[in-house]
Amino acid sequence: KEQARRSVGYWLEEVSETLKAMGFEDIATDMKRLAKDLKAGKLDLTDGTAGSRNQLIDGLVDSTWTSLGALYAMLGQSGTIESMERVLIANAKKFPDGQAIIDPETKKYRKPDDWVEPEFTDIPCVELD
Repeated sequence: KEQARRSVGYWLEEVSETLKAMGFEDIATDMKRLAKDLKAGKLDLTDGTAGSRNQLIDGLVDSTWTSLGALYAMLGQSGTIESMERVLIANAKKFPDGQAIIDPETKKYRKPDDWVEPEFTDIPCVELD
């Protein structure tokens, strides 16, 4: 249960970063606070009903598909695959020697000092502005 709560919290943090990139700073800040409380165990994932559980699962699956659809619309097939490969490689480098280092305060994976965020500026993208 704790891992599921943390994982949904991480997902909310990614949504927060996306909202911030779109210029929705206030909503992003609220979402990040919600993610922190969820990961800390201050909030439950559902209200305990089967319907709530189903809605959570449906929302997570739908967000996966709609995220891929948005990437495809912006980057096309090859750009989507390339961007996903870059993120996978960068994320794998967060685990030196295959070991995760968890920050005791944030409960997030701690990035090694030499970790570099993936760059996407060279991937052709439709005009977004």
